[in-house]
Amino acid sequence: MTSGQTLNFNDSVAVYFQEIKANTAHYKDLWNLDIYGPVLLVNPGSRKLYANLLGSNRDKVTLCEPTLITSDNVSGNGWVLELNKGYIVEKNSSDRNYLLKRK
Repeated sequence: MTSGQTLNFNDSVAVYFQEIKANTAHYKDLWNLDIYGPVLLVNPGSRKLYANLLGSNRDKVTLCEPTLITSDNVSGNGWVLELNKGYIVEKNSSDRNYLLKRK
């Protein structure tokens, strides 16, 4: 990246995740906290989701278990996922994970 070049949203997300990872490694003993993950960012224009900790197939995001699921959003300790119309979150009884699905 050269001086004066602007970052697009995807590049900005990558830089942000790199900075969080580097600062966590450098200051973890001071903070006694791993701030690297999981972190989710959403592009407000496209509503595309970006996550720093994905499954090996890049199809899963790991969060703590939700504490509240409504027709409009899903929330847990420190996070909220606003659901677009036509989407639901359901608990998978076989593996106890939650799935985001179209109605």
